[in-house]
Amino acid sequence: MVLVACWLSFTLTSIDRSTWGPASVFVGEGLAVPMASLGVFATAYYVGYVISNAIGGIGVDRFGGRIVLTVSLAGAGVFMSVFGSTTSATVGIAVQAVVGLFAGADYAAGVRLISSWFPSKKLGMPMGVFTTATSLGTAIANAVVPALIAWHGWGTSHHVFGIISVVVAALLLFVLRNGPEEVKGARRRLPSSGSPAGSSVPICAPSSATVTWSSRA
Repeated sequence: MVLVACWLSFTLTSIDRSTWGPASVFVGEGLAVPMASLGVFATAYYVGYVISNAIGGIGVDRFGGRIVLTVSLAGAGVFMSVFGSTTSATVGIAVQAVVGLFAGADYAAGVRLISSWFPSKKLGMPMGVFTTATSLGTAIANAVVPALIAWHGWGTSHHVFGIISVVVAALLLFVLRNGPEEVKGARRRLPSSGSPAGSSVPICAPSSATVTWSSRA
């Protein structure tokens, strides 16, 4: 279940990213952006994406894979929908950067969740399945987005996948659980009253000058 959830989330963020390809010409026409300048939208997305790759990893260490993955997918979905309604090139570029900023955290969260549920000696298969999401997302976008544009315009393609992303993120928030290793790590980081668990403290016997060491549970 965890593998399917992580794979589905990564597939959707990949679709969100790949929607730009078949929609770009129509976006340019709708926002009066010359063909030669359309690359700035993709650049804005990837600037946010790269930043999020690093910050998202820190967030996963701090908040856990479940929270970061669902926030990543939900945020990308919300701003995909916002982009589908924009009428300004400037706003559209900024929104694309925000979409990338959310989507970039998904990979680190997925890797954390999968590695915390599967033993290290059996990570090959789940990681192989997980990484198929990038190519599958591109294939789905290239197959579906043109039909959505022909049906109701380029904005609809962003609205549809944006809404799907938000709905799936809400479901995953309730379905996903952090793995046993991740939960153990979080418990080890919790402060305890008195001396930390497993620490050694000196105990002086009142009737003797001998100092002994005892582990306090």
